[in-house]
Amino acid sequence: MSDGKSLVITGGIGTGKSAVSDFLGSLGWSIIDADQVGHSVLGISEVVALLEQEWPEVVVGGVVSRKRLGDLVFADPGKLARLEAITHPIIQSQVDSWLSATVGPKAIEVSAPKAIKVAWGPVVVIDAPEAVRLDRAVSRGMDRSAVMARLASQPRPQQWLQLGDYIVSNSGSVADLKEAVGRLSKHILSL
Repeated sequence: MSDGKSLVITGGIGTGKSAVSDFLGSLGWSIIDADQVGHSVLGISEVVALLEQEWPEVVVGGVVSRKRLGDLVFADPGKLARLEAITHPIIQSQVDSWLSATVGPKAIEVSAPKAIKVAWGPVVVIDAPEAVRLDRAVSRGMDRSAVMARLASQPRPQQWLQLGDYIVSNSGSVADLKEAVGRLSKHILSL
């Protein structure tokens, strides 16, 4: 890994991972979103072929329909595990390459806890009450039933908290979150 601190930002849907990443970015941290890397992985021809073989209904005209794929895998833990087995090694490899090439403090935003590699650095779990998370995701345009399916497919709050080396509560104001992220950044950089 190149010089500089690194950490992992994670938490369930609607907890505020992107807001935390944005705040860290404003403090000079480089950020990579593993979900965005995952979206790009769905465009790799070998991945498309595997997904088409596994679930032909999710590939339309040679392109993976993320909506169809999400509806399918978030309703079935076995299918989600199969998708993760296909995509996570590629995502991890691409994040590893980014870490090696990036100088200075860096953060990896990860939504799927199984995708986290311990070598990436300490894990920061963003926490918020489930009702708040649901409202946030729906306000971003997601269908309420789709959000409920994702919440059901993700670890329970206590499981998220057990992953964390650091916990950031996002149940207050934006100013409170920004202040907490500033303290966290200062602490990590002082280590």
